[in-house]
Amino acid sequence: MDSETRPFPIVPILVVAVLAISVVAAGGWFLSRAGTTAPVISPGLDAETEAQMRSFYGSLTIAPFGLVDQDAEPVSNSVFDGKRTILAFSFTNCPLVCPLMHSHLVRLQAEPLPSGVQIVTISVDPEHDTPEALSAYLDKLGVDQTRWRFLTGDPGVIRDVAASLKLGLETNEADLIPLKDGSGGQMANIDHPTRFILVDEAGNVEWMSDGLTWDGAQEIARLAAASQ
Repeated sequence: MDSETRPFPIVPILVVAVLAISVVAAGGWFLSRAGTTAPVISPGLDAETEAQMRSFYGSLTIAPFGLVDQDAEPVSNSVFDGKRTILAFSFTNCPLVCPLMHSHLVRLQAEPLPSGVQIVTISVDPEHDTPEALSAYLDKLGVDQTRWRFLTGDPGVIRDVAASLKLGLETNEADLIPLKDGSGGQMANIDHPTRFILVDEAGNVEWMSDGLTWDGAQEIARLAAASQ
């Protein structure tokens, strides 16, 4: 589940931006861009609203982080350097939304994405998502792990990264889900963002789309490929 926090409720422009984000999450508005020219506005999304949304996204700064990937290799914000990145939050024991998001990312990678575009996912369940578990999960998905890095590490660091994007994480103790390791154990479900987040070659946030719809996945892929 997407548990976003509202960033600056008093400032009118950002209120509009947050409302616009919720519409994007519903899969109702799409945007395309040709080359490096100004974006083409889709029906229903006026230029002023889009400018406000771009301003909001551009105001976000990803918090500094130190995590590890599925190969136990250290990863910091430098992972974004020189590549356009589709960033997402998920976890391997997730029963519903993460498999859907991952299916979209697998499909995008298979199409394929341009060579200058990578996928980075951050686990919101580092307790269970060890590097070994993440590597096995990506093996099961059959993806190119040189272009899809699944990160894990300190829970506080992960929460700081989500918070810097105005996105929230919440452990739902009332909703127990089974572990997928065959142990018969359970864990508390985790409400987390279901956004696909586009990060540019300098680590700046450009856009967010709905990770639960194929339209949202295609939207972020079009934007990611626009400058390739």
